[in-house]
Amino acid sequence: MWKTGLLNSKFYGFKAIIVCLLLFNILSLFAIYSSLHLGGEFRDEETFRKQIIWIVVSWVILIIFSLINYRLYYDLAFFLYFLNLILLLSVSFFGKSAMGAQRWLSFFGLTF
Repeated sequence: MWKTGLLNSKFYGFKAIIVCLLLFNILSLFAIYSSLHLGGEFRDEETFRKQIIWIVVSWVILIIFSLINYRLYYDLAFFLYFLNLILLLSVSFFGKSAMGAQRWLSFFGLTF
């Protein structure tokens, strides 16, 4: 029988989010795995490995950010807002063009 305490109800939503994220990760791996099969042969194993690495990295980042008190994000909201505005404006001046639109910034070899 489930306990109906504050702690249990607090972690119920957390468990649901974790289960949904795990299901999406598994579904994405199945989709990539099936799309990399050509003629009954598994090709481009490197792409599949990269996807697994990114899933692991994203889970580590998720855990780190979930341990930070959410009030810190509230305190940094104005700073982050203005940082985003600066980044948006910098795309107009320093952005790279791709596929007919200027929408990418490149810093130290990383493009976002």
